[in-house]
Amino acid sequence: MKRTWKVLLVCVVAAAALAGYFFLLPAPAVGEDFQLLEVRQDGRDLTEELQPEQLDALENAVREATRSRWKNPIGPYPLEADTVTLLGTNGESVILVGSRGRFSADDYPLHDGETLLAEVQDILAPK
Repeated sequence: MKRTWKVLLVCVVAAAALAGYFFLLPAPAVGEDFQLLEVRQDGRDLTEELQPEQLDALENAVREATRSRWKNPIGPYPLEADTVTLLGTNGESVILVGSRGRFSADDYPLHDGETLLAEVQDILAPK
């Protein structure tokens, strides 16, 4: 009987650790080797218009972003209006839909997506 309680306690602790890992700890939004290939805002491709320092700033902003460890079953509601899409190597993508409050990295919800959207829009703003 005593052994059964110990096994049960170990199972509960393991389940709590896994739940904490998946629901509490953030993951990086993109990989460390993320390279920006395409930038789209409101349906327009802005990649050719951006300066190299703007592209570097966008890459750094996305690399510093964090996301949840579980996928969003609904998706980001990609729209043409009020949407910034950042496409990178290895098929990684970050979609920021401001009007819907939907921010995702490869269908994983971003943490503090509003701040990332504001930072991206500041980088993209004409100077």
